[in-house]
Amino acid sequence: MADFCIHVIIPVYNCKDYLEEAVNSVLKQEYERIEILMIDDGSKDGSFALCDKLAKNSEKITVIHQENKGVSCARNTGIDYILQKYQNHLDGRYIAFLDADDAWANDFFTNASVLEFPSADIIQFQSQRWNAAFTRCCEPLPVEEGTYAGGADTVRRCRNQHFGASLYACQLLEKNAIRFLTELRYLEDVLFLRTCVSMADSVALRGGMLYYYRNNPISAVHTRPFGIAYFEPTLKAYLATDVDGEGFVSWYLVDMIEDHFRHFGTVSKLKQWLSNHEEYVEIARKLGGERANLVLTALEKHPLRYALKNYIIGGASGVVKKMARARGISAVAERIKYPIQAKNKNAI
Repeated sequence: MADFCIHVIIPVYNCKDYLEEAVNSVLKQEYERIEILMIDDGSKDGSFALCDKLAKNSEKITVIHQENKGVSCARNTGIDYILQKYQNHLDGRYIAFLDADDAWANDFFTNASVLEFPSADIIQFQSQRWNAAFTRCCEPLPVEEGTYAGGADTVRRCRNQHFGASLYACQLLEKNAIRFLTELRYLEDVLFLRTCVSMADSVALRGGMLYYYRNNPISAVHTRPFGIAYFEPTLKAYLATDVDGEGFVSWYLVDMIEDHFRHFGTVSKLKQWLSNHEEYVEIARKLGGERANLVLTALEKHPLRYALKNYIIGGASGVVKKMARARGISAVAERIKYPIQAKNKNAI
């Protein structure tokens, strides 16, 4: 691809222990036309001052401080800033998203590699799950390399990778007014990727490991609510806005039912919720296949038996997690969860 610019939006909230590593992983890239926009979302742990310090040391960094409004609002602030600043020069500009506790692979964007990038609304690379110390990782999921038209089929091709492993054309976001849904506290990043891909004219999927996702034990995904409280707003949002919203509901309604019981929710509460959301049940029966029908039938005919089975699974899972944190066992558990040992820390 001809010369282009990457604007990296990093939302920052109470993450001073990881922030500098994330920022440096971008600054170390060989390609020069990469800029960083950090959105400090009302941090209380010193990240506020660290953002300013890092910006003082690099002309590539801009910082915006705002009151705490959540990660979606922070990312939207970044999108709006970039689109407004370069409103007459959006051609060739892409936005990338990097969470403050994650990182880019070293030497990914080189002068040579960038020249080979295709011209597309979205360019997606690979992502990889790492432990908290960035010393061990999982085998990366494959990518179906090629250039595709946007739409539901391409959405399914993109689902294996983290949303941060993509470059999003500024013109795509401007033309379609795509932003993060601020009402969602979880899975908002997945919805953003799916929305962008469904509206894109062209999506290029390429091999190559760009994005390292850190399993941070204090991140939002580890402190989320369970069952109905977690899934209800997500189901509603996806049904209203996603290109394959019904397909999403047909799968995640079953996940919600299992999650509800595995965290010891009651049969009466779940049945009351389902009776108030019969449209979700109908979608699951229509599109959820054997998996959904087995669960819904079991819940209708033998609700206590079905609940008890999941209570046992949930209880056993809790015991295993506690054991995995015990001294002497945690190291073994981590090797099982993250089977690949990093060859050297300089890869990040």
